[in-house]
Order: sequence, then C-alpha cells, then structure tokens
Amino acid sequence: MLKKSMNMKQKMNNFCIQLILTFLFLGNLLLIPTTKASTLNLPPSSKSTYQKDKFHPTEFIQQLEDFITKEANLTTEEAQAFFPKFHEMKKKQREIQKKIKRCSRRIEKEQLSEEECNAILNEITNFNKQEAEIQSKAYQEWKKILSSSKILKVLNADHKFGKQVFRKMTRSKK
Repeated sequence: MLKKSMNMKQKMNNFCIQLILTFLFLGNLLLIPTTKASTLNLPPSSKSTYQKDKFHPTEFIQQLEDFITKEANLTTEEAQAFFPKFHEMKKKQREIQKKIKRCSRRIEKEQLSEEECNAILNEITNFNKQEAEIQSKAYQEWKKILSSSKILKVLNADHKFGKQVFRKMTRSKK
C-alpha cells in the first residue's frame, strides 16, 4: 500500500512538472523568440560585422519593429509613440515569465508533495493573472495612440513574427 501511494505521488509530481514546463514553454515562445543572426534577413553589411550564429537583440528588435510597422500599416509617428509602450509591456511580461520559471525550478530540484505542487500552480495562476492585467493596461494605453483595428494588426504581426523566427530557428538546426 505504501509503495502504491509513493508511486501515485511520483505520478502527480511528474504531472505537475509537465504542466508547469508546458506553461513555461508556451509563455516563453510567445514572449521572447530568439534566433541565430544568420537566420535573420539582415542586410549583408550588418551580417559581416558580427560573429556568425550570435543573437543580436538590437537587430532582432529592429526587425520586429519593421515587421510590425509594415504588417499593421503604422505611420512613422504612430510607430515612434507606440513601440516604447510595446517594449515596456514585453519587459514586464518577461519578468513574470522569469518568476514562473523560478517556480518550475523548484519542481526540478525537489520532491514536492501534492500540496506543494498545488501551491506552485496557484502561484503560476496568480502570475498569469498579473500578466493579463499588464496586457489589459497596455491595450488601454495603446488605444491612446492607435485604433483598435491597428492594435489587433500589431498583435497578429507580433505573433506571426515569432512564428517565423521559430520556424527559421528550427530549420537551421536540422
């Protein structure tokens, strides 16, 4: 009987680990897509000034902004007013994702009880609520700069850019 309850406890711990890692993976995929510089469509001059296979955040951000500006048809004035607020929201989201990741590290390092796993899931739920609140506030701020239709185009473009970067990243590893 004791062996059976230990086995059940281990299964629950494994389930908790899988659930939290899934949250982390999906959250990070949407928030911080990264790639090799060689897979980005950089002008030849900028490729030659950097070491191959290194990620360059400033170039990545510039490409993201260019892509969103084009896809959402933002004017220069709109883009200049919008992107600082956009990056501010992304930074706050990354901070929350780091907190979620810290929670998941506990699971990797320790054998946790069902109650401890439940507490971690509650923490993650609270972090997700905080993230939703950050998004809601950001959208309200963005409405002062952009129309709702352009905000939706921005969100779609951001998602599309992340998917493209992820595809390029996975193709380059093959």
